[in-house]
Amino acid sequence: MERFTSAHTTRYEALLEKVREDQNLPGLFDMMFSDDRDWKTGHSQQIEYAVRFSSELIEFMWMVFNQLNLVLPEKRNHPYAQGWSLIFTKWAKIDVVREAWIKYRGSYSASFRDFAQSDAVGLPEN
Repeated sequence: MERFTSAHTTRYEALLEKVREDQNLPGLFDMMFSDDRDWKTGHSQQIEYAVRFSSELIEFMWMVFNQLNLVLPEKRNHPYAQGWSLIFTKWAKIDVVREAWIKYRGSYSASFRDFAQSDAVGLPEN
């Protein structure tokens, strides 16, 4: 797990910087750390843009899933993996992330879809 800490942190920080500075994603940064879910209200011009950005969040989830070998349930119990799952669970509540998942989930492996749609993350099954 420790082998990927630096790479994950670097990518995570880049995603946060991008969403924080992007004028087309107002308020999404704060929503990534709250229980708010409805970003689309009031942002009708930027919805498709936000869905495409959300695919980058899903891609990051996939990278962490693969690199930490989270296909194995026992790996999911490691504190490092649990920390990422908590972050991913927050993201999975946001409407544009859920919409991106529905749009792009077919391009991911069945094992990742199972993980993403499980209680560990909470993305929708359909």
